[in-house]
Amino acid sequence: MQTSAGIAWLFYLVSQDERVQRKMQEEIDRVLADRDFPTYAIGLEGEKAEDELCTNGGISSRFCVAHIRFDDLHELHYCEMVIKEALRLYPSVPLISRVLDEGTRGRTGQRLPKTVCD
Repeated sequence: MQTSAGIAWLFYLVSQDERVQRKMQEEIDRVLADRDFPTYAIGLEGEKAEDELCTNGGISSRFCVAHIRFDDLHELHYCEMVIKEALRLYPSVPLISRVLDEGTRGRTGQRLPKTVCD
């Protein structure tokens, strides 16, 4: 499974539970609330986009782009839990294949040749 498929599963799972969506949005809003630079409206055209800066009292956050910093990721605990749960349910790498570099013996003493894969 590709990473893009994992992201698609994450979006699907989140879309199925409004409570989860709300909690994620509240956490993101809380973490990004202290921005000292404006986040700009997207999805709006012309003068309306220029007039509608996204500030704490501004337009709906669904039209805003916020500049997230690496440090912010450490504060998104609930979002991290949701992402990890989605990856647990639909892992992006369902199988890890290994090849022996040299022959060895297994726990039971069985000889495992160089080409055996787990």
